[in-house]
Amino acid sequence: MGGGAAQREVVEETLLYALVSAGRCDAARRLLDARLDRKAAPRDRRMLAGLPE
Repeated sequence: MGGGAAQREVVEETLLYALVSAGRCDAARRLLDARLDRKAAPRDRRMLAGLPE
């Protein structure tokens, strides 16, 4: 898709919030797991912990 890391992160954040809003928490969980595999981020860990089961 191109763009820098910051632009890709914005797109990924938008996707995350859209998935959660649509009730697709399993997909959001997978995306957060992948992000955490790339880079440890306290915010992503908190978001992952706050997802409904």
